[in-house]
Amino acid sequence: MASKITPEDKQAATDAEKLLQLARDYKVIDQASLDNAGNELRTIMSKSKELEERRLRITRPMDAAKKEIMDFFRGPLQFLSDAERIIKRNILAFQQEQRRIAEQREAEQREKERKERERLEARARKAEESGKVEKAEILREQADAVPSTHIAPAYQTPAGVSTRAIWSAEITDKDALIVAVAATIIAMRPELRELIDKPKGAVPSILIDINSSILNAQARALKEHMAIPGTKAMKVETLASRAS
Repeated sequence: MASKITPEDKQAATDAEKLLQLARDYKVIDQASLDNAGNELRTIMSKSKELEERRLRITRPMDAAKKEIMDFFRGPLQFLSDAERIIKRNILAFQQEQRRIAEQREAEQREKERKERERLEARARKAEESGKVEKAEILREQADAVPSTHIAPAYQTPAGVSTRAIWSAEITDKDALIVAVAATIIAMRPELRELIDKPKGAVPSILIDINSSILNAQARALKEHMAIPGTKAMKVETLASRAS
């Protein structure tokens, strides 16, 4: 695209630089220089307004063209974004349901295995009580050999798609968290206990800011094992995909 900057624009830019140098060297020392400074200030403001108009003369058509393009593509891009979100939501829902089904089947199967082990161990005890030591040993070996089933979800992740869990911390009871922090501080510095037992004044807990970034880092590190009073770890599954 050819430059739309005219020689007059370039001269106006040069004049602006000269005015800056003049301002740097200018000193107000008496009434005359004060009055002259007021005149120079008005000149600077006038030149600034003129230069801004020159800039807008060039950029207004560009801004209008950009707006037209942005307006045209905004709708279709939003359609695709909505479509992506819907498909991802459906994939995540399917995967979560399949995992739930697999976990339920696994729990049911492990319960059957537990009962089978208990049945064999009970028979082994009876055999042992009857003096059938060899049979008891065989039954115990059979009980130990009962497998512990793991059932994987019945699906394969599509190519180019991946899921990950994002962990964060949610504050469920700010006061409980503050109390836990205070207890930790007192445990480290017992001399401060008097401040708790005989406070010199009360302040609302709203004055205390909780460092959410550190809490979230704890949630990411500990996941469901996070056990900080007044908080709980939250997991949100997200799905990422790449273009074909």
